[in-house]
Amino acid sequence: LQTFRPQHYAIAHVVGHDYASFYAREIKYRETAGYPPYRRMANLLLESEDPQLAERHAALLKRVVKEQIEKLEFRGLEILGPAPATVRRVRKKYRWNLGLLSASAKRLNALARATRDAFPERAQTSKVQLKIDLDPYGSY
Repeated sequence: LQTFRPQHYAIAHVVGHDYASFYAREIKYRETAGYPPYRRMANLLLESEDPQLAERHAALLKRVVKEQIEKLEFRGLEILGPAPATVRRVRKKYRWNLGLLSASAKRLNALARATRDAFPERAQTSKVQLKIDLDPYGSY
């Protein structure tokens, strides 16, 4: 196991084979922060071979999401980011994430669909790809 943060609590629990303590700490953190399983999550991933284009469109994506939230009259949704993906470049494509949190899976799904439909029109380019992952399993 390699890490730049060997003191992180998750690593310390792995080294000690202490699943129960890790779970207790992690689930408390998730409840306080309102992360899954306490709210539903969606990850909107943008990819482009041009790093500046990817970054600019990540900001545009956030504006589109906000517009769709207003249009749908949804309240209580949280937007995280945009931010570069954990693995910033894969197969020559630069990646940016935008996270969405909601207590309602129905509203989150509706927002994801509305954003998927509205974004290409606003982006006006095929050089940026949008991928949506509802209830993402891991970080990107």
